[in-house]
Amino acid sequence: MSLDTMKTVKNCPKNEQEWNQRAELKNCSQFHQSCTDKSNFRYHCLPNTVLQTLVEVCAPMIHASEYCCEFNSQGALVQRNYKADCRNHSQPCTNSYPSTEIFRYQECYAMNSQVAVKVGVGVDKSKNKGSGIGFGFVIPLGILIFCSILLISGWIYIRKRSNDNQHDSRHNTDEHMDETTIKLNPEDDKFYKINLW
Repeated sequence: MSLDTMKTVKNCPKNEQEWNQRAELKNCSQFHQSCTDKSNFRYHCLPNTVLQTLVEVCAPMIHASEYCCEFNSQGALVQRNYKADCRNHSQPCTNSYPSTEIFRYQECYAMNSQVAVKVGVGVDKSKNKGSGIGFGFVIPLGILIFCSILLISGWIYIRKRSNDNQHDSRHNTDEHMDETTIKLNPEDDKFYKINLW
């Protein structure tokens, strides 16, 4: 059910008031789900490491400790990001905090350097449905591979033609230049073959 509620956003709330306003707009209690108690199915705004963006989503709340939270769209769950330790932030996270209070730790939105999540950057999910590998990566890679194959094939073709032409011209020259017939004595009717090569 969480994936059905997921929407990419350009930024996440910066304080409790903004969080509560966005949570009210999202209205997670309207969604019928069976994964948790209705009161635990809550609004979240979190980095999504799969889509490399920020997402608003309704999901079961977790208690995080020492690490920033993230939404894993492949597992459809809120989880700790063990690559994002928040204990040394300017506003360090507590030993245990509810995932619905991540707005208190704004650096968590910007520190996911392994996925280049930045505050203020987002993608519209409706334009990017799929397995998590965007067309922005697959299409240029395919074009690069195609052009490389084309370039290598062209180079091989030109080299082959060049070698064939050199061989043909040498072979033709050899046929015409191997022997020559000359008359040594003008008064004599005898011709002699001389090898020039």
